[in-house]
Amino acid sequence: MWGGGRGPSGMRHPPPSLPPFPLPHGLCPGTPAPVGAGLSQGRLPASGPGALCGLGGASSLEPAPWAGPSRQDAAPRILVDLSSPGGRPALVYESVVAQEGSPILRDLVLSPDRRYLYAMTEKQVTRVPVESCVQYTSCELCLGSRDPHCGWCVLHSICSRQDACERATEPQRFAADLLQCVQLSVQPRNVSVTTSEVPLVLQAWNVPDLSAGVNCSFEDFIESEGVLEGGRIHCRTPSAREVAPITRGQGDQRVVKLYLKSKETGKKFASVDFVFYNCSVHQSCLSCVSGSFPCHWCKYRHVCTHNAADCSFLEGRVNVSEDCPQILPSTQIYVPVGVVKPITLSARNLPQPQSGQRGYECLFHLPGGPARVGAVRFNSSSLQCQNSTYSYEGNDVSDLPVNLSVVWNGHFVIDNPQNIQAHLYKCPALRESCGLCLKADPRFECGWCVAERRCSLRPHCPADSPAEWMHARHGSSRCADPKILKLSPETGPRQGGTRLTITGENLGLRFEDVRLGVRVGKVLCSPLESEYISAE
Repeated sequence: MWGGGRGPSGMRHPPPSLPPFPLPHGLCPGTPAPVGAGLSQGRLPASGPGALCGLGGASSLEPAPWAGPSRQDAAPRILVDLSSPGGRPALVYESVVAQEGSPILRDLVLSPDRRYLYAMTEKQVTRVPVESCVQYTSCELCLGSRDPHCGWCVLHSICSRQDACERATEPQRFAADLLQCVQLSVQPRNVSVTTSEVPLVLQAWNVPDLSAGVNCSFEDFIESEGVLEGGRIHCRTPSAREVAPITRGQGDQRVVKLYLKSKETGKKFASVDFVFYNCSVHQSCLSCVSGSFPCHWCKYRHVCTHNAADCSFLEGRVNVSEDCPQILPSTQIYVPVGVVKPITLSARNLPQPQSGQRGYECLFHLPGGPARVGAVRFNSSSLQCQNSTYSYEGNDVSDLPVNLSVVWNGHFVIDNPQNIQAHLYKCPALRESCGLCLKADPRFECGWCVAERRCSLRPHCPADSPAEWMHARHGSSRCADPKILKLSPETGPRQGGTRLTITGENLGLRFEDVRLGVRVGKVLCSPLESEYISAE
């Protein structure tokens, strides 16, 4: 342990008359109390009067995490509050290793200039600097470390001893407390990538005299002259041409560090986040106006811009999501394959195409490629995809959800925030039996054509009477010809209790249809409702 509180000029030699200061047991492993003799008192940045206890690692070694008293080769640097020896505990603020696996011996020697401690292991003497301030790369890390030797040399932007900081005694050139770290703000905090040389006003706190001049630096990209006026710094953003390569491929925003750079030292000494935003990357009205930046949607040009004047006329300008053209949720769209059927959609704020602009179309994204169908705009809230037929290949899919887009003027896509889809379906696909046919979603309008023994739409069944086309909505519909295709197991003990699985066709549509209708021989079998699968 070595003594010494730090004042503005660093370590001081202790007066010889002070008695040894007792440390808590085990805090400096292997170090006897007499090493603490002769502690001096001085002011410390965060803890008031204090002292240091330091045990070795070579200056070339990296600091190791504090492992506690059990690690004998780990040397802590410790801050002790001398103002209340029995109160506030000592603070271990750093630990280094002298020699891996070798305990530090008790005999320690402080160099005459009090900048180094000589620590011994069994095979090595190590010179340890009492501080390693340079490892801290920001004011917050430097002063947050609680190392009493270290402070922040503001215009040099480095953590150091005070006596190593040029002109450290001048006001606010050297920060010794976290509250003295430089703070910076900027107005405005963001600009569009399409603007050039926008005036910025920066306000800095805890800065020294800046009369030697400062520049504003956008990271390492562009630098501009800073003008000091009325306690503030004025500078300008880069031109749109200079900003373009910075923001290209970065989405709708690029956050950069805006630095103040001292002309005196050539160092960047303060920073604040600054945002370049890009409205033009948005391809839809909702994404344009729902973001964090002041973007406008020109619905007759189908572009997103930061400049409202870019819109052709006032009624075509959109600033809030409620005014965006969009498809609204309505009844689900079910379209039987091969059947001519118009599709009516609910909407909001549908633009009326202007002179020279093309009308509306519905775009169905089918597996084999998109299908375009003409559409009629009835008004701003209603649109109908005109009569057409749709199909998809194969009978291994009974119904197919298809993404639906509404476009106008060839490629202007109307927002579809709820992802409204059209469901194409084939009644015969995967519905070979009456039971499977009637089990289909009632909205598909599939029914069992008794005469042709197939699943079909009502118009496609040549039935002379309604009873010859059965639909699940008809409460009296019952499939004829129930069949058992498989019974498992096929054998069991006479006394019963065997659990049977029966698979077949047309075995009822509801559990009530079979609850009392299953027998093995003459013995009633009790079906399990939890295991029942309709029609199978």
